[in-house]
Amino acid sequence: MFVVGTGVNFSKKPEWETNYKIALSLNNELNKMSEGFAKPIRVKDGRYNQHISNACILIEVGHNANTYAEAANSVSYIARAIDAIIEK
Repeated sequence: MFVVGTGVNFSKKPEWETNYKIALSLNNELNKMSEGFAKPIRVKDGRYNQHISNACILIEVGHNANTYAEAANSVSYIARAIDAIIEK
């Protein structure tokens, strides 16, 4: 799951709209690989260090219902999705 912070209640806010577009592209790419692979993007009030630079997102890998192996196996798919959307 991708988490995008809007920075509510912080004076320095992340460029959350840009970050959301990146998360959406990655989410779509992962779900093209396997439908339902990525959960819907979560937009939250925090900022999760996303104010430090543009093009920052938080990726939560795995869930309490996943095994460690399942979470670890998903990383290669996330890497492929990043490679697919990155400007070259």
